[in-house]
Amino acid sequence: MQLLPVADLVPHPQNDYYFDDIAGEAWDEFIRSVQTSGVIEPIIINQNKMIISGHQRIRACKELGIKEVMTETKQYDSDEQMLKDLIETNIRQRGIGNPNPVKFGRCIQTLERIYGIQHGGDRKSKDNNCLLMDTPKTEQEFADTLGISLTSIKNYKQLATMIPEIQDLINTGKVTATTARAIAKRLSEDEQRELADQLSEKDGKISNKEIDFYINKVKILSDENEQLVKEKESLKAQLQSPVTIEKLSADDLDAIKAAIKEDDDKTENKLTETLNSAYEKIDDLARQVDVLQEDLLSRSNEITALKNERDSIKLQMETYRKEVQPTYDNCVTSDIVFDFCKKCVEFQNTVIAPIENGDYLTQCVNNNILYQRLYNTCKSMIDSLDRVIKKASITDVAVIDDEVVIDY
Repeated sequence: MQLLPVADLVPHPQNDYYFDDIAGEAWDEFIRSVQTSGVIEPIIINQNKMIISGHQRIRACKELGIKEVMTETKQYDSDEQMLKDLIETNIRQRGIGNPNPVKFGRCIQTLERIYGIQHGGDRKSKDNNCLLMDTPKTEQEFADTLGISLTSIKNYKQLATMIPEIQDLINTGKVTATTARAIAKRLSEDEQRELADQLSEKDGKISNKEIDFYINKVKILSDENEQLVKEKESLKAQLQSPVTIEKLSADDLDAIKAAIKEDDDKTENKLTETLNSAYEKIDDLARQVDVLQEDLLSRSNEITALKNERDSIKLQMETYRKEVQPTYDNCVTSDIVFDFCKKCVEFQNTVIAPIENGDYLTQCVNNNILYQRLYNTCKSMIDSLDRVIKKASITDVAVIDDEVVIDY
């Protein structure tokens, strides 16, 4: 271990070819970690102070103004050993799966070459010191080491062999890795370059629908161009074929030349018209796509407005329910009123009428059955009146000048 100045350490020249810098929120979190905890693990360097593992930590040190860092020097006999450790340590520390699928494909290709893996073969690597695990001997073992499927291995390697123009579209996020593989499957390399040239002018991520449109556009142009080339070669072959001319006068030669020129002009005009017609069709399709996109956006806005209106109505209904529910709960219901009226009638028939007829009270005093009946009737009516008072939130009841006065 040795404490060295950060300024003395040199980045590996191929680090950017295989790995992107950490960015966004992940980088902010990484910076906070270094700021609070420092550089915990030493920076791995070679005998010439070239960084093998720790490029992002050194980058963070420079941003935070940290002048010195602990290092561990390893002796390397070849560039291959350094490159292997560079890739393996980055994969191990960043986690399996490079965020950049193109560069992860490059990592896989290079490690397969160094390990001696070839189409699932079992050649042994000269260096058995694999930082991930025991050196894999086959593609399947390598896939198991990385924790991905054999199909994923092949897909990543395919991305690494694509033309640079398509790789740039992946790196900038304009197309996904899956879309890029579909492009490579459907178009030749020249057609891919033509497509990449058109897509590079567009901003943001390009949808699969747009990709299909541009692929069809390129295929149409390519087919028409191929047909034009064939017609040109055919005409060229006809013009270069030997012609036997016997005893032709100067006028006959001039007539033949004029006829050939006329045919050439007609052919050129026809090809120009065909090409112009194709471009017009393509432009018309593009306009139709723009109209459909505008219509889709308009309908999306209408749906959003309807959803907002629905949510507003639901909120109003909920507010109304909260306002009305307590009032409803405190209402004197018809059942309570009806019960109270029945008790009044019963009281009239059982108590008031007998009293008006004479000595009913005297009979009640001398007769326990009549007394109990009178008591129960009065109590029942009082209970019924009490329920009405409570339900209507009545606070006081009084009789003034033979009239019932109720306070709420």
